[in-house]
Amino acid sequence: MAAASDSSGSSVRKRRVDSSKTETKSADSSEEHGAESSGDTEKEKRFASTQRGTYWLTRIVLLRAVAFIYFVAFSVAYNQNRQLIGENGLMPYWSDMDANLDGIALAGMALSAFVLVTGMANMVIMVTLWVLYHSLVSVGQLWYSFGWESQLLETGFLAIFLCPLWTLSQVPLRCPPSLICIWTFRWLIVRIMLGANATFGEVSLL
Repeated sequence: MAAASDSSGSSVRKRRVDSSKTETKSADSSEEHGAESSGDTEKEKRFASTQRGTYWLTRIVLLRAVAFIYFVAFSVAYNQNRQLIGENGLMPYWSDMDANLDGIALAGMALSAFVLVTGMANMVIMVTLWVLYHSLVSVGQLWYSFGWESQLLETGFLAIFLCPLWTLSQVPLRCPPSLICIWTFRWLIVRIMLGANATFGEVSLL
């Protein structure tokens, strides 16, 4: 009787061990399946964000182009602001402005270089670039009163809406470029071309 009870007890233990192993394997397989499904979902989102009609390549090209123009503009400002509107410049705006002018130009160069090299930007970076350059235009007086200054500000303002609010990624998953923003860029190009033709016609008449 004792041997029978021992054998029955051992068989019960074996069944419990086998059932626990089976549950562990099923839990592991479910976790692996969940990880694979989440990975597949991430890949699907990434693929969907790079399909035709999402303008993801347009965003990268436009952001890098705007960043390049910003970098050139801030570099020129860093090299010329002291001589033009600095404390001892031709048309000084305010005393003790040299350090502020250099700081604005250097900050703009650093941010625009980051966007140019990486192709990544968000609204915070683009708003900061726009505010920095608008500050230079506001105090630039005669030297910043040309048409290309306002065009750069307008283009930089439109570039803000190409980006997500916080995410830094070349191809954000949940923020495709807005069609309204794309069409406003097209309208800006048309206006620039028409304005250039009108200016060329006036010069040829003269």
